[in-house]
Amino acid sequence: MSLVILHNAGAVLSDGVPLYERIGLIRSRELGDEVARALGPKRAVLLRGHGANVADVDVRAATVVACLLEEAADLQLRALAAVGGQMDRLRAFSPEEAARAKTEFDATGPMTRAWSYYAALAENSL
Repeated sequence: MSLVILHNAGAVLSDGVPLYERIGLIRSRELGDEVARALGPKRAVLLRGHGANVADVDVRAATVVACLLEEAADLQLRALAAVGGQMDRLRAFSPEEAARAKTEFDATGPMTRAWSYYAALAENSL
C-alpha cells in the first residue's frame, strides 16, 4: 500500500514516498547509500519496520515535511478504517489536484506558517 493524497498539506508528498525494504539498522556507508538511492529525488522514504527518512532544502522544511508525512499517514489510516479497509472507497486527490495543492503549499508563506505551527506545538509540549 502506498501513501495516497487525501488533504492539501499532504500534497507535498504527491511525488511519492518510496519504500526501502531491508529491515534492520542502517549501520554502514553502503546501507546509507542504499537508503539514499531509494529516496532518490523524493522528499521522504519509508524504512520498512523502522520509520522514515526525510530530506528537503533545510532543516525547517525537512521538519515540516516529516510532520506532514506523519499526518498524511495517520489520516490515511483513519480514513481506511472508516471505509472498512477498502482503498477504492477513498477519494484521493487527482494528479492535477495534488500538483496544484503541492505548488500552493510549497510557497514560502504556507511553509513558514507550518514551521511556526509545529515549533509552537513542540514548545508547548515541554
